[in-house]
Amino acid sequence: MKKTLIDMVPKAVMLNLVQSVFRNILLISWLISTRFTKDEMQRELLENMYRTDTLDDLLKESDYTVRRRKECQQMVESLSRASEIVSQVQ
Repeated sequence: MKKTLIDMVPKAVMLNLVQSVFRNILLISWLISTRFTKDEMQRELLENMYRTDTLDDLLKESDYTVRRRKECQQMVESLSRASEIVSQVQ
């Protein structure tokens, strides 16, 4: 499972990059064909690049990650309490 995940991450990143470049190439060709000015092209490209729906999808944590982080936080709290108890006994 871990090996599969390690192999999949770079592939997913590359897929997103290739799709983004392809979308930008299509956008640029459309902008050129409609005779936009340089400033209009730049504005359109920046708006396309910073679309929030794409960023939100890319930054969203999986359910597994959220659950695992909560488990780790609980473990840290338990270990801290155990450490305090041990230090009081000594």
